[in-house]
Amino acid sequence: MSTSLANQENLFDKWVDQLKVEAPHSSNQPSINLPYQRWFRFKEAYSPQLVSDIVSSLETRPVTVLDPFGGCGTTAVTCQFLGITPTAIEVNPFLADLTQSKLSQYDLNDLKSAKLDLLQAVDRIHITQKDIDKYPPTFCEPGIKDRWLFSEALFHRILQYKAVINSFEDQDVKRLFKVVLGSCLIPVSNVLIDGKGRKYRKNWLENQSKVDDFEELFLQKLDEVICDIREYGAKTRDFNLLKGDCREQIKNVQSFDLSIFSPPYPNTFDYTDVYNVELWILDYIKSNEQCLSLRSETLRSHVQVKRDYGNIYAKSFLLEQVEKQLKEIEQNLWHKDIPSMVGAYFSDLGGLLMEMRTKIAVDGNIIMVVGDSAYKSIRVPVADILEEIAISIGYKTHKKEVLRKLRTSYQQGRRQDLDETMLWVVPSS
Repeated sequence: MSTSLANQENLFDKWVDQLKVEAPHSSNQPSINLPYQRWFRFKEAYSPQLVSDIVSSLETRPVTVLDPFGGCGTTAVTCQFLGITPTAIEVNPFLADLTQSKLSQYDLNDLKSAKLDLLQAVDRIHITQKDIDKYPPTFCEPGIKDRWLFSEALFHRILQYKAVINSFEDQDVKRLFKVVLGSCLIPVSNVLIDGKGRKYRKNWLENQSKVDDFEELFLQKLDEVICDIREYGAKTRDFNLLKGDCREQIKNVQSFDLSIFSPPYPNTFDYTDVYNVELWILDYIKSNEQCLSLRSETLRSHVQVKRDYGNIYAKSFLLEQVEKQLKEIEQNLWHKDIPSMVGAYFSDLGGLLMEMRTKIAVDGNIIMVVGDSAYKSIRVPVADILEEIAISIGYKTHKKEVLRKLRTSYQQGRRQDLDETMLWVVPSS
């Protein structure tokens, strides 16, 4: 092993040595307080240890890794620590910036200087009602029907911070500070993320965050980020990030040895809505039309936006059976498009796997962490269906392992009987 690679692995060991909680490697819970991972609380992720375990089990060490659903960058960042060049694709522009911020290199003096500039300039920024009116009315007091996310004073202060950050000339520094600001928004708001959306905190009106709470949290987060960069900034510098719809961006990937990813599950969970606050306040979307456009670029795993559910490619006997069963109970489902959505979901993933088949190395590996869904009494066995589709495309199964059990929805009793599975496929000869 080269000295450089040994140094990378020592850095990785130092990083993950801070994992204190025992939990399935498909869960991100043990690593939410790890350096880099703590920059933004991201629920839908697996542990860096899962990525490391996969890499360690390979006979030939990969040179390049692909994650077409980049999310918070777990695969990409872990591979940077391991000295492997990552390529990540992410459709959500805020999450794409989060990933890019984690993968980028910084001069610590530039970060400290930017922090000082921000604190000196923020009081000089004047926020007008015209500035407030750019955002959905529920964001700022008085809101709609006496409900709002932020008090007037707090929302003004957030916009002042954002205005100064947007004035930074260094794009890497600007992006990093926007991520820090984004990580503070929900914690100081009157809502919390719960299940598939947001709900108001208990006694929120009496316990609203104040300007001082926000500023203390922002500086704490920023200091944590700077500390992480100082301690772990020696990870490898190379990376590729493609921003946009993975169904299109995959065409721009050159080649890869290994792919580790977890796509959205076909559970009608619209992840765009979960990050709606960050997307609006940080100017990634500026209109309802832009929001709808972003939703349309996501995998067809939800029915929150009207779009074509035509199937391009999804060859699976199991899928045909599931679609037939769902059609039979269509009138009892909460949305009439669910049967079509399920078919379109596998069509999207089938098309992705087909394109990846043209770019994967002969001895390459693709590992997918996927979760089942259920509608009424009909279970959607995602890993089994994807396995059939992958085999029809030109892969063979290397390994299929249930990692943990997931709960069904509240409507179905919150039973813990849905499989979350690691499906590992390789090119067939």
